Amino acid sequence: MIAVVKAATVLGVDGFIVDVEVDLSRGLPGFEIVGLPDVAVRESRQRVRAALKNQGFGFPLQRLTVNLAPGDLKKAGSAFDLAIALGILAANGAIPKERLGNVLVLGELSLDGRVRSVAGVLPMAIAAASVGIEKALVPIDNGKEASLVSGLSTAIIGDLAEAVGVLNGEIEAVAPDVVEFHSKTHTDDENDLSRVRGQMAARRALEIAAAGRHNLLLMGPPGCGKTLLARCLPGILPPLSQEEAIDVARIYSVAEGGLAPLKLTLDRPFRSPHHSSTQAGMIGGGILPRPGEVTLAHRGVLFLDEAGEFGRSVLDVLRQPLEDGVVSLVRHGYSVVYPSECQLIMAANPCPCGFLGSTAKECTCSAHELAAYRRRLSGPLLDRVELQVWMGALDPNDYRKSQESSSAVRERVVRVWKTRKEGNPPKSNTQKVVPIDAYRAELSPGARGMLDRAIERFQLSARAVQKAMQVAYTIALLDESGEICQDHLAEALTYRLSF
Repeated sequence: MIAVVKAATVLGVDGFIVDVEVDLSRGLPGFEIVGLPDVAVRESRQRVRAALKNQGFGFPLQRLTVNLAPGDLKKAGSAFDLAIALGILAANGAIPKERLGNVLVLGELSLDGRVRSVAGVLPMAIAAASVGIEKALVPIDNGKEASLVSGLSTAIIGDLAEAVGVLNGEIEAVAPDVVEFHSKTHTDDENDLSRVRGQMAARRALEIAAAGRHNLLLMGPPGCGKTLLARCLPGILPPLSQEEAIDVARIYSVAEGGLAPLKLTLDRPFRSPHHSSTQAGMIGGGILPRPGEVTLAHRGVLFLDEAGEFGRSVLDVLRQPLEDGVVSLVRHGYSVVYPSECQLIMAANPCPCGFLGSTAKECTCSAHELAAYRRRLSGPLLDRVELQVWMGALDPNDYRKSQESSSAVRERVVRVWKTRKEGNPPKSNTQKVVPIDAYRAELSPGARGMLDRAIERFQLSARAVQKAMQVAYTIALLDESGEICQDHLAEALTYRLSF
């Protein structure tokens, strides 16, 4: 007797449907699982056997073979327990096989038959809906994330007997509570721009960074407001769309083995790892690869405070993810791809003691210490940072000046995002212009001459020119201009040539 149950596994942050094929045949009693199972999957034999007995179903004294198809896809985790148990019962005649044909079954079994939560339910549910599966049985604690997937009817299960009752029509299926995404960033007074005193150049750079999703480096002496300014960035960014929020939620569904809190929020992620982080912690990895900080910040902000204290190798591994928007990790026999479309914000002191160039205190660093400190921020990494701003010490008068709030800045940022999405910048009144198709804007003749002179004088790389043009386009949109003028390009180049 053969029964087939639909289950799923996760590779990276993507779900893949797995057919759990259960065969009961004559022969010496035995229980084998094939199809590239890892240790956790192989150990399910003991959990399933005990759960069936303790729930009163008994265990068949026949030769039992479970195949996880496709056989060349690596299977990991304990999410197959419930599917294997139901497959055994179906093969033994306790459940009609036709009731399992279009149902996704996920869950880990305890020895007494209770169903425990598992990691990665959201991406697995998304994969199920994409192939036409209409129903899902999931643990109670995973009900919310499974219910986020449209087109998939979800039932939450407390134990093995309840799952059997639902499939046999003896128990009415219980649907999870309705889930709504919430947002709290825009009511966060602690990290509002109105609390930032002075630093008008840095505030302007932060607004440009938010409007164009540009990377930003803030450098200056301790206490000048670098960290506070960076933490204000989420408050001026537009909220996630529903699709983007689900995209972020599926990452947190997989992260930390399912122990990370599920992100049911429209706020963009803000990650701030400690400077002792490793390469694997930054981009992901491990024996069982898990997402790193650059992936956990997907569609949000990755903030590296005290960037000069990070190891150079840890910073340099960010170069490729920042450029491509994905992290590709190759392991023996397979590879995983993690999304990493994040905005990098770095805050750093100018030297180890922090007072290089400061008028308040004299720098005590030697030339060797200064050179070693600066080498941590490599040239190729800085080449990918469009905005580089020096923040000096505050003037006493700055403390008495009122500052614009985050809500006012956010209105301009949202307008620019909307213009970019629609692709219809305001028309220019200038007649003689040179089109820049890549940026959907026009470069005035004066700006073209300025760009040529800057390339020749400062020996700008092709990437540096591209980044400067992107920043200039963002500045033009903030000014509601349909062309890139000399002032826009000059300001963009200032941020590229700060250090």
